[in-house]
Amino acid sequence: MKSLWRASLVALTLMLVACYSTGNAYNSNTAWLEPGVTTVADARLGLGAAPVTVYPQPDGGSIQVWHSSRALVPDAIYMERDLWLEFGPDQVLRQILRRSTS
Repeated sequence: MKSLWRASLVALTLMLVACYSTGNAYNSNTAWLEPGVTTVADARLGLGAAPVTVYPQPDGGSIQVWHSSRALVPDAIYMERDLWLEFGPDQVLRQILRRSTS
């Protein structure tokens, strides 16, 4: 019984070592985001992380992307979240382009 427990512990340890994450973990509660009101500074503060990518737009605005991905078991169990926000040249949120969780 003791050797079974040790083998299970070793297997669990190896699985946890194989876990990985990419992106920036951010606050998943995004109900407070309000187009026409929320600023870039508000979004970064409220989400608790900087975006992983910022795409400048020709009009001076930007599309900012928050992304977080974790794998508990490689190629088996994934948890991904994406949030794409479009800000105008005045740094105020125009629209939420994409909000996904899995």
